[in-house]
Amino acid sequence: MNSPNQSDNPDSDNEASTSKTKTAAGDSSPLRPAIIGSLYMVGAAISFTGLDTVMKFLAGSYDFWFLAWARSLAQFAFIMAIVPFLGFQNVLPVQRPGIQFVRGVCLAAATLAILLSLREMALTQTYVALMTTPLVSVALSPLVLGERATWGQWFWILLGFAGTVIALNPAAPEIGSFLLYAAMMAISLGTYHVYTRLGSRTESNYTQLFYVLVIALVLTTPLLLIAEGGLPLEGWLLIFLAGAFGTAAHFFITFSFSYATPAVVAPMWYTQIIWAAIAGYIVFNEIPTIGIIVGSIIVVISGLATVRTNSH
Repeated sequence: MNSPNQSDNPDSDNEASTSKTKTAAGDSSPLRPAIIGSLYMVGAAISFTGLDTVMKFLAGSYDFWFLAWARSLAQFAFIMAIVPFLGFQNVLPVQRPGIQFVRGVCLAAATLAILLSLREMALTQTYVALMTTPLVSVALSPLVLGERATWGQWFWILLGFAGTVIALNPAAPEIGSFLLYAAMMAISLGTYHVYTRLGSRTESNYTQLFYVLVIALVLTTPLLLIAEGGLPLEGWLLIFLAGAFGTAAHFFITFSFSYATPAVVAPMWYTQIIWAAIAGYIVFNEIPTIGIIVGSIIVVISGLATVRTNSH
């Protein structure tokens, strides 16, 4: 991870990022950066749960397309508010804009997929689908990050998909759309995570965060052409609360992948199911079904096995 006081020398930024993924300063093992990266991912999981709880609450009353744009606008507003304090010279220079564009496309796609899921599915059910994200990240890492995939990894990835199907209830009439939403979320967020890791090799954390939110806002703004209605004052207040959660989550993810590889921090992504179950029960009075519980266990086991296989 690049420190908050970013150097103006790209080479020094790259060396700092690389060294932190291998070992902490003054430490002979990779344990310390692995712990820090994992804690950042837990922070991202909690923040995303807060974001999605607010958005699910709003999705029941307001236009879907408008909410997708408003969510992107709120997150953009937060990053713009802190850019002057970070220094424009530390945020705006970008060495590989193509990577940032891919991340922005993935974030916009994930926003739509998650909102669709939150509107149609229980919060815990949505998060079971989201838990397949690390499986996609590990599957894509060989292609994007130059790592090798094994047959064992693919076995656990397929098992994780089976767990997702169980949690989404194969007998439900909506299973087709539910699986589509799950695939959209997993592919978009999994790709986003891998390219975040790739971008951390050349860009500062703040540069990555700034450009992904700008691109996501640009891509979701045309949705206003098909949106109906707007938001009252209390709706906007909730949107900006969601934006605060979302901005914090993207900070945490960016920092997490600058400290450690997807194989190290991915297991912490699964803590989302805990926070989602708590939020779903408190806010929406949702009680997880046996299918959701069994599917969650299968997905978590497959995910942990996948990243363990990858780490070896």
